[in-house]
Amino acid sequence: MAVSDPTRCFVRPTDDAIHLDHTGHWLVDGDNARDTLERLGFVVTPFSEQRVPGPDGELISAGTGNQCVMLEQGYLEFLTPLADTPTGLELKRGIARYQGLHIAAFEVADAQRWHTRCETAGYAQADVVDLRRMVSAPSGEPMEARFSVARSRPPGMPEGRFQALVHHTPEALWQSRYIQHPNTAEGLLGIVVMVEDLHEASRRYSNWFDVEPELVGNAALFSLDRGAVLMASVETVSQLVPVDHGALAPGIAAVVITAADPGCFPGTTTQGPVSWVELGSALGGGLGVVSPGTSLLSLL
Repeated sequence: MAVSDPTRCFVRPTDDAIHLDHTGHWLVDGDNARDTLERLGFVVTPFSEQRVPGPDGELISAGTGNQCVMLEQGYLEFLTPLADTPTGLELKRGIARYQGLHIAAFEVADAQRWHTRCETAGYAQADVVDLRRMVSAPSGEPMEARFSVARSRPPGMPEGRFQALVHHTPEALWQSRYIQHPNTAEGLLGIVVMVEDLHEASRRYSNWFDVEPELVGNAALFSLDRGAVLMASVETVSQLVPVDHGALAPGIAAVVITAADPGCFPGTTTQGPVSWVELGSALGGGLGVVSPGTSLLSLL
């Protein structure tokens, strides 16, 4: 389906709404990751170095760069460390633990307000980051993508870097040429998170999301205004995700997306309504693909 106005894919949350915006893989080799993603039928954006304001206000390298798979709703981000900056070293430490899914990012209406709410609720917060990177506009002219990002400080979220953000330039990301995928991928539905203590993690994330989970067996489902987060024990996740995801607990094991035709993905393992793709050592993590309208609850 052609998207004549890709900005229609982006719906900014209002008030206290929260949307699952993107996931983030941390990787050693971005070129190898691109090759793998393209073989799976994804269109991948060009690699882009991330920048942040330095002590004097001038933009400097964040020590990381990314490439993305943009979807009609949400996206998948693939980050590579470039230098031994604080953020670059954070990625290297995470990759040393396991290569794969480390970021769950949620779009909110106001990053500073989210930051203040989390601090008041007892979650240690880093300063809100003014993150930028250059992309190419459809005309070929350079264009700056800008974000405000609110991050929780370790060890408050041991499952990964759970962060909130505001997109200031969605038109820079959601471009028609990046949204049309040969494998018919459409949207980001949810993530599967391994936790060590389901009761404790459910309480902690209930406060963070300000959403009560639905408890189903040995799992907890957080249904957000857009997207969902499914948390479960290592044993339960091993039953729900029948491919080698490579993640360690606590950690993010898999991401689930929708596609017009899940059968377009090669080499899948089918379990219930989900076609599971093993992303392999180049990427890490599991990828679940379902038809539009499927609930993340159907994994259980």
